[in-house]
Amino acid sequence: MPKLVESLLIRGYTKNDIGEEEFSVLESCVSWIAFCEQIEDSFDVLAKSFLEFETDLFSLSLEHFFSDISSLDDHENAFSEGRSRISLRVFSVLMAAKSYEERVYRLAKLLPNSKEVLVEFKSIFSNKFDSFFEYRLADALRNFAAHDSMPLSGYSVGYRIESGSTRITEADPKRQRNSLSPYLRAEKITNSKKINKKIIREIEEQGFEKIDLKILVRRYISCMYTAHSEVRRNTESLMEKASVEIEKSHARLETITGRPSDHAYAIRENDQGSALYISRRRCQNTHLKRSRWSQLNNAHYRYISTGIYKSGKTHTKNEKELYIPD
Repeated sequence: MPKLVESLLIRGYTKNDIGEEEFSVLESCVSWIAFCEQIEDSFDVLAKSFLEFETDLFSLSLEHFFSDISSLDDHENAFSEGRSRISLRVFSVLMAAKSYEERVYRLAKLLPNSKEVLVEFKSIFSNKFDSFFEYRLADALRNFAAHDSMPLSGYSVGYRIESGSTRITEADPKRQRNSLSPYLRAEKITNSKKINKKIIREIEEQGFEKIDLKILVRRYISCMYTAHSEVRRNTESLMEKASVEIEKSHARLETITGRPSDHAYAIRENDQGSALYISRRRCQNTHLKRSRWSQLNNAHYRYISTGIYKSGKTHTKNEKELYIPD
C-alpha cells in the first residue's frame, strides 16, 4: 500500500498509509505544479531577454552621446558594433519566445489529460498569430534570421534637451532625453524569398518603408505576455486543486508528528523509485512566480529605455501614448 512519509533519509521516519487512488491524485498534483513552475521559469528567460534588449538600447544611446566620434572611421566602427549588439538582442528575444512556446507544448504532452490541454494551448498562440501583425512579422523574422542573419538596416540616435516639470531648485532644471531607434528597411523583407508571402503582402499593402524594431519587439513581448497570462488562467483551477491536495498531505503529517512539515514524500511499499516529492514551499514559490511580469502587458505603451518618435512611413501604431510629443 502507498504511504505518505516525512523523509526518505531518516530511519524510523513517520509513515501514514494512503490508498492507490490518493497516490494517483498526488501524482497528478505534482505533475501540475512542476508544469506551472517550469513554464514560469521559461517565461522568465523571455522576459529577461527583453530587459537586456532595452538595457542595451539605453546603454548604446549613452555610449554614442559620451563618445568622441570625430572621424568617418570612428562613426562606422561605432555603428557596426551597435548593429551587432542590437541584432543579437533582437534575435535573443525572438528565439526565447519560440523556446517558451515550444516548451509549453512539450510539457503539456507529459500531463495526464495532455490532448485537451495541448489543444487549448495551441489555440492561444494561434489566436495571437492571427490577431497581431507584429506577432506574424516577428515569427517570420525569427525564421529568416535563424537561417541567414538579422537584417538590421541601422539605427538612428537622437537627443533632446527639455525643461523639467518639477522645480528641484530655484533654477528650472533641464533634462536630456536620449533616443536610439533600430529599424529594418521594408525592402529587405519584401525582397526575401525566405519570408512568408502573406507577410510580404501585408507590408506592401500598408506601404511601410521602415519597420521600427522597438515597436515590433515591445508589441511582440506584450503579445507573448498576454498568451502567457492565458496559459496561467487555463491552469489556475488545476493549480489550486494541486495546492489544496498537497496542503492536506502536509496537514496530515503535522497532525501525526506535531511539528511543521514543508517537505514530504508519497511512496509505494518497497519501491522508493516511485517516490513523489511533495513540497509545500514549491507550491508557494510557484504561486508567487505566477504573479510576476504583469507590467509586460503594456510594454508597447511605455517609453522604457528610450523614447519613440513618430516619423514618415515607418511601421508604427497611431495611439498618441506611443510617442514623445513633437
